[in-house]
Amino acid sequence: MENSVICKMCQTENPGRRTLCQQCGAPLVPLLTALSTEPVPQKAVEATPPQQAVEVPQLRGQGIALVIRGHETPVLIEGRDILLGRYDPGSAQPSVDLTPFNASALGVSRRHARIQIQNDVFLIEDLNSTNGTWVNQKRLPAGKQQGLQNGDLIQLGQLVLHIYFDAASALRSVEERISFKTHAATLTPHYLATCLSPYLTALAAVQAVCDEVLRREPSAIEISSISSEGPALITVQVAGAREALRLAKGPLKTWRQDNAARINQFITIKDGLGRRTGVLMESGESVAAQSSDEELARQLGRQLRESEVKLAFDFLREIAPQYSGEDRREYVEKLIRPLHVLAFSPLHVTTGSQSLAH
Repeated sequence: MENSVICKMCQTENPGRRTLCQQCGAPLVPLLTALSTEPVPQKAVEATPPQQAVEVPQLRGQGIALVIRGHETPVLIEGRDILLGRYDPGSAQPSVDLTPFNASALGVSRRHARIQIQNDVFLIEDLNSTNGTWVNQKRLPAGKQQGLQNGDLIQLGQLVLHIYFDAASALRSVEERISFKTHAATLTPHYLATCLSPYLTALAAVQAVCDEVLRREPSAIEISSISSEGPALITVQVAGAREALRLAKGPLKTWRQDNAARINQFITIKDGLGRRTGVLMESGESVAAQSSDEELARQLGRQLRESEVKLAFDFLREIAPQYSGEDRREYVEKLIRPLHVLAFSPLHVTTGSQSLAH
């Protein structure tokens, strides 16, 4: 096989430049240990922030949740007659003041559009705005009402947002940017398939467990863009992975920092032994004769596995405190495999404002 790489854990031949073994999931490249945070600066807005969304199952008949492109927190507004616009000292204040979202520069009028709820039907109307209102990329005639569906795309001038009738869907739809440093000089289909896909697949599996724990409909991870933003930096814009990214950029990031020395020592010894990560991390296997290196690798592997289990248990307790320890144990078993992929991946997600960058 041309441009292939042999997994030192299970001896499987993998396509070249793959970072995780397609057979056992072991890393094929050294684990990165240096973590950095490079938050994207946000413009300060001298305006009162809008009311933030709260976790409620339904808003239908009571209000709406708005997800404004480029902003992390949905806006919840209650009422059956909702005016969208921007604040002007000489005019009545709109129900949703879009000034904090750069509304003036984006062409939002003081009284731009109205959303009304009539007999459980949501209707939007353009109020003869200067720069127009679009629903799903179709411009509305001024003064004519049009029905809205959950998740519709609305554009006020150049300000883009989605509308939801329940806050939970709005929260799951918020897009986040994940930036990865990579050895790849260019973004290629091969890199997407062999490097990014295993990480994003593991994120999706973690999110599926979180959705099950939280007793809600599964959140399909949606990728709206993948781009190269400079030498060896790939950025992915995703939605639907709220809890999974919360784990990756929070507790898991801390876990990797705290265990970096042990992880590197384990991988170094494992590479020398040519054994699979999973085998060395098993706690119940009895081996008649072990070298000192293998014994140390198994000891480190057991410690890391126990630490991974504790990480999973603590995270589930954080997002679902109502569950007992025994209840959480079932979900820990489901979570541990994708969590292990993220924990031993050469890719990192770190904290940033809108951009989770290395």
